[in-house]
Amino acid sequence: MSLRRDRAAAARVMRPTTKRLIGVCLLLSAFSVVGFLLALLFQWPSHFVLGEVVDSAVTLEDLVVGTPASIPLAPWVVLIAATVVASSRRWWGTVAVVVLTLLGLVFIQGGWGEAFGPDNPDVPYSVLVVSGIVFAVLGLALSLSGVLELTDRVKSRRREPQRTR
Repeated sequence: MSLRRDRAAAARVMRPTTKRLIGVCLLLSAFSVVGFLLALLFQWPSHFVLGEVVDSAVTLEDLVVGTPASIPLAPWVVLIAATVVASSRRWWGTVAVVVLTLLGLVFIQGGWGEAFGPDNPDVPYSVLVVSGIVFAVLGLALSLSGVLELTDRVKSRRREPQRTR
């Protein structure tokens, strides 16, 4: 009975690697919110748009495709959902950590493309470079934090005593 209580107490305490991973996810989300608000305020449209571009005005519809300073809605939803689930030490938490690690690689690629891709005549070059570098660095931090979290999960599973049936 005491072993069961000890495990339950240990499960409620968040490990440092999990805190770091969630912190990076929150930082990515916060930067994206601020970036979208700045893009809305200064009218920085995305140049990666599906279909025809009717005008270059930034509206709430641009939340779906993203702006030069914010991530698109689909990866953002995956980021938030996986962040919530990643705090679990069960198998679905591990799957969420793998998803976050891979999503970090996507953000590295997207940040690299934003910083060193084609110019956008409606957006200052410095905005493209700074937001691209920030997203690439945060993506790298997300991927590395995910790898560290996965390593920690494997090590903690090895330290646990094996259950006998």
